[in-house]
Amino acid sequence: MKTFAAVVLVAAVSAIDTATFEFMQYISKYGKSYDTIEEFNTRMALFEKTNTFVKEWNSQPNQTSSVGHNFISDMTEYEK
Repeated sequence: MKTFAAVVLVAAVSAIDTATFEFMQYISKYGKSYDTIEEFNTRMALFEKTNTFVKEWNSQPNQTSSVGHNFISDMTEYEK
């Protein structure tokens, strides 16, 4: 059964791009839901901006700190 689940997961991941997959993981982790596809797309764009910052910050070799996502990673500056 685990093998089947792994195959389904691989198929699902290959059907969507990495950014969408990471956003879906974020939604699942923080229990997020959106009422419309427009809101989903807006929140995903905000998350992608935050995700880019997180990856760039954490990839700097001389960095003495790290950053990550939290429940506000898909919010506008005004909402934060």
